[in-house]
Amino acid sequence: MFFPVYAMGSNLSYDLNTSNLPIHDNSINTPINHTHSNTTENSSNLSAHVHADQTLTATFIQNNTAEGVTVALEDYKKNNPSTTPLPGLSIRFFKINTQNISYKSIIVNVAYCEMELNGTDEGHLAVFRYETNSSTWTMLPTEVNREDNTLRASMDSLSLFAVSSHSENTTAHTHNDTSRMEDSIPHNCTEMNDRSLSASFIAPEKVEITLEVESENSSDSSLPGYPIKFFRIGARNLSYSRVDVEVVYSDAVLNGTNESNLSISHYTNSTWVMIPTEILEDKNTLKASVESLSLFAISTTSGTGTGMSMGTISDCLRCHGSSNTASDGGVMEEMGGMGGMGESVPKVDISIMNLSIHSNLNNASSNLNQACWACHSNSTTPPTRHPPMHRASALDCSACHLSGIGKFSPPRTTEHTTHAVNITVNATCQLCHGKSEMVNLNGSTVNSTISHYGKNRIDLVDLNKTGTNCSYCHQNPASEFSDVFNNASRINITHNGNLNCSSCHGTGRLHDSNLMNMEGYKLSDCTQCHGTGGFALNKVSESAINQSIHANLNSADISLNRACWTCHSNLTAAPQAHPDIAEPPNACSTCHIDENLNLTKKLKPNHLTQHIPQGSQIKVPVACTFCHSNDAIASGKTINSTVSHYGEYPGVETKDCVSCHLNEDIGRRWGSPPDPRDTISLARVEKKLVSDEIWRLNQNYSIAVSGIDKEGQSAWLELYYNGKLIRKDLVPEGGSFKYDAKIEQSSFNKTFIDLRIADIFYGGNVSLISFSGIVPRRTHTETSSIQCYACHVKDYRPDKPDGYRYFVLKKENQNVTLNKLDIDFTSTDKKAMSSNESWDLGSGYELSIKDFSPNRDYVWLVLAKDGNIVKEDFVREGEYFTYNATLNGIDITMFRLKIANLFVKG
Repeated sequence: MFFPVYAMGSNLSYDLNTSNLPIHDNSINTPINHTHSNTTENSSNLSAHVHADQTLTATFIQNNTAEGVTVALEDYKKNNPSTTPLPGLSIRFFKINTQNISYKSIIVNVAYCEMELNGTDEGHLAVFRYETNSSTWTMLPTEVNREDNTLRASMDSLSLFAVSSHSENTTAHTHNDTSRMEDSIPHNCTEMNDRSLSASFIAPEKVEITLEVESENSSDSSLPGYPIKFFRIGARNLSYSRVDVEVVYSDAVLNGTNESNLSISHYTNSTWVMIPTEILEDKNTLKASVESLSLFAISTTSGTGTGMSMGTISDCLRCHGSSNTASDGGVMEEMGGMGGMGESVPKVDISIMNLSIHSNLNNASSNLNQACWACHSNSTTPPTRHPPMHRASALDCSACHLSGIGKFSPPRTTEHTTHAVNITVNATCQLCHGKSEMVNLNGSTVNSTISHYGKNRIDLVDLNKTGTNCSYCHQNPASEFSDVFNNASRINITHNGNLNCSSCHGTGRLHDSNLMNMEGYKLSDCTQCHGTGGFALNKVSESAINQSIHANLNSADISLNRACWTCHSNLTAAPQAHPDIAEPPNACSTCHIDENLNLTKKLKPNHLTQHIPQGSQIKVPVACTFCHSNDAIASGKTINSTVSHYGEYPGVETKDCVSCHLNEDIGRRWGSPPDPRDTISLARVEKKLVSDEIWRLNQNYSIAVSGIDKEGQSAWLELYYNGKLIRKDLVPEGGSFKYDAKIEQSSFNKTFIDLRIADIFYGGNVSLISFSGIVPRRTHTETSSIQCYACHVKDYRPDKPDGYRYFVLKKENQNVTLNKLDIDFTSTDKKAMSSNESWDLGSGYELSIKDFSPNRDYVWLVLAKDGNIVKEDFVREGEYFTYNATLNGIDITMFRLKIANLFVKG
């Protein structure tokens, strides 16, 4: 008897389109949305003495959630599970159960066999529903298809259902007699009588779930063993991570077969594959988990044992164990010809695993399977189902040894890990524990190698056998572990001679929590180890540092350690770990040049811009330490430690330029700065000079043309210094006029005037001469620092840090003319102004916006001095407004500003 049942519903209560999960996509009709709170009515009035002949349940787990979408079929054959008799000829009783599904309506299709009717007219068949509230049977409107021998009925709730006959004159039943065939031949129902049935559940998003119990093998491949029952599970447009299958059977179907030999097989890739099956003999139940769907079967195998056809689930090594790497003697090999499973099953060498670091995991010394339970099922007790086979399921190292699953009491790895509290490393667990000297045998992957065959290295202990021998890795460049260090200095640590590692780092095994960077010492108290009374290799003199330039660094006058934190840990607060011994402390430039660092902003050290290698204008070729080591009151291990720990404030007055640049002895000790009087700066020029004009050069030199011959072929040139004639030459056109002189400190003459006469234009009383060549730009004859300031100090303030700024108007001999900056702002200053607004520039100057142009593309600016307009101009966006003035007879640019943007509103 063929017995298909179709239940159409909607609104699955779980997300049925979860990403990253397998989706079976086939188009079906979308049902009308309807939410129904209960999918199966209370069946408390059903008989407790009648059990389903067979039950098939499938639970679809989504996103590894504990609950899932569950559908079930219960077949009672001709046994009425209710206490209320069914009218007419009872043919079949069945129940449909669902969980986590909402629906609007259900359409049930039931196939019947004419041989079971005992002469009853097919047109009198109907589907009945059991009403639990009234303990009555209700006949449902039913369509009868005589050609297909099927019944079709619609209902709005699930319950117990039955197929039975009714009186022909019953008006409560609407009969639609379709496809009547007067001379139809009864169908052969011999196979159908074996409880064939199916159910399809339709949900939104075109989701469909189908359960079907078949009476025969519909595949093209023979089933291994003796077949008991076939069933099919399908899903379309449903996302799931696995499907838990449960089949409840009756003893009658076994025909005397040993239940312990039952197994569920899966038909996939044209092959039957036996899957791990849990057998609950006391409940006549088989359980299995799968990750793909198709045809399934229940059959027997030749194996022995209880609870699982391929061996008890708790006896992992029965299938996966072997006495050697040739994988001999396992049950899986017996199945080598049964679906091909034996060829690829993973196995472990039991004898070598018994020597591993996990041999006593979960008390596995008494039963090695218990170690399997722990890692592969996260359980201390026998698992109830086989772990998933098609994806990684075993716990990783961190699950036990870092996160600390308490039920296995694993040793915790607190230090020497990527997430250590104090001693952090970049090497993963696998990088170290996968080394050849750490394992007894290689597995298929590095994880299986370590977990199954990792050595228990009890030999790596120190002489006192109280902790790991640090020198095995940290003083052994030939070690197999030498390549796990990012820093090669860690391979052979020899600091402070033979000092015991435990003196600083504590005692314990490699990953113990009592290992620290500085166990037993207060990390903020640097001088406890590195002071004169400490044991560290590198020591400092506290008394000398207290007299140094850094004595008050980071408020070190309160505690000298605060200065240590700043340079060695880049912190202003107490460090939480010892500084990396391979990393140098902060350099001078960190604080005194790189002003953008957070540390610099906190400490606000003196910021240096000149007389440093990175100087913007005055660069020097030596490092800071070269000069500042001259003022050290003690010596350190290196020149850097000498200056940082013991450097005092400079013994020379750094404002006194000539003390270094003109003093050979001091200069030699302070970087050998050049004597500016030994150098001359030249400028290349092109000049047209009228015969009655004087050409004033820098450095108080001047040139005049005293005469030109009538042919215009040559000219008399005169050179003056401080108004006195020092040379006169007749120079032909195309010839050169040169002047060599010995400058201040030089021992030989230097050419600093070399002019070629390019053209001579004779004009009688007035002639014109064109020159090209070099003339002096700057020579230094100064012997006082204040003369240096005139050119080299941008913000010269006479004897006052907050005085007015001055600039050089002119310099003649040793006389420098300075002028106060009436309008004093820099190129980086910015100002936003509105129309009719004024800007006070200082010294009586005021800038204002008078108006904008009619088309608003330029602004009308007015500059006034003491209320009197000195300049007004129209300036476009991007152009400059410049004001020039005459000071002490010299024209200068008083200020210059750019109109960056114009914003005109209204």
